[in-house]
Amino acid sequence: MHPILLFRLDFPKGWSIQNNDEAVLAQDEHQEVSILLQLKKRQKNQELCSLSRKTMDDEGYTFLTDDLIEINELKACIGSYRQTLDGDDVIVARVAHINHDKNIYFLFGYGVSDSFSFYEKEIEQSFRSFRVMDKRRAESIKPSKVSLYVVQSGDTWHRIQQDQSSGVVDAETLAILNGYSSEEDPLAGSQIKIVRSVGF
Repeated sequence: MHPILLFRLDFPKGWSIQNNDEAVLAQDEHQEVSILLQLKKRQKNQELCSLSRKTMDDEGYTFLTDDLIEINELKACIGSYRQTLDGDDVIVARVAHINHDKNIYFLFGYGVSDSFSFYEKEIEQSFRSFRVMDKRRAESIKPSKVSLYVVQSGDTWHRIQQDQSSGVVDAETLAILNGYSSEEDPLAGSQIKIVRSVGF
């Protein structure tokens, strides 16, 4: 969830996410495939797929195909593009322009062809998970920070999530953040990362 851009999007599991007030960038663990999300102002009478094609043409991409669809009751254009770089590397892109109110949410998934094809289904699922939030819901989201915690005897991911992270993230996410599966208990005496609300 992003309290400034007012959206929720489920990125592929295990991807790193960088937020600022104007954009969100998510990348796979090898930094070979990315999803960029930005908010753009919509020009009057601007058709979504025409906007998509112009945006990508300006970036040097070749149009392949697009469709006008709905994503969670919002009008959207999803398209596929490609770009050939020096050295013959091919960048494949999946792009969504989603209309809400007077704004356009621009989702740009891209990567080298072989790597992109591995994540293509997950990128499509991420795009289709997009939802807008109302301001009341956004204002209820508290900023968070990553801290270090020494695991105590008897600790489980669920207990740490409740007692130390104050429920900011779920137990499975906390385990994955530390390189464990959710079925493995943390090792007593080890130092792990936890997520806390700012001020907690």
